[in-house]
Amino acid sequence: MLTWIPAVGIVLPIVITIAIAAWLNNKRTDDLRAQIEDFRSEVRGEIRELRADIREIKGAIQDLDRRVTILEERSRPKILT
Repeated sequence: MLTWIPAVGIVLPIVITIAIAAWLNNKRTDDLRAQIEDFRSEVRGEIRELRADIREIKGAIQDLDRRVTILEERSRPKILT
């Protein structure tokens, strides 16, 4: 009649141990997710800075291109016709 009591005595500690291990592992996973999100935020910030630098470089190149074009037009020999 009470033959299932020894089984509960063996199974219950195993189930409790698995539940605690899963809970602790979930905590570590949350910590890891937070670290990954921090890293992603830092990377996004760096990418924003790089994009701003690239825009600045593009502007400088366009300005230099404009200046070179003006100099080329000024220095082009005029052909008398």
